[in-house]
Amino acid sequence: DIFIGSADTLIKNDNRDSLVYVAKIASVLGELACYPESLYYYMKILKIRERVLHEDHPDIAEIYNNIGYVYGKLGNH
Repeated sequence: DIFIGSADTLIKNDNRDSLVYVAKIASVLGELACYPESLYYYMKILKIRERVLHEDHPDIAEIYNNIGYVYGKLGNH
């Protein structure tokens, strides 16, 4: 629950450093097999990054890769 509370607080900050930390939390959640929670935060990050970065920015590609990994773990290829 500490991960979720921290991620919820950080995602509201809407800045690059906060999003990096939220991505790390999403990654840890994925490693803990908390895939729906991990996917939730990756999707939030993607939405923010798409709004503030250009569409071919490497940070967006990285999040798509992470989302694909989680979908794979969920069996949704």
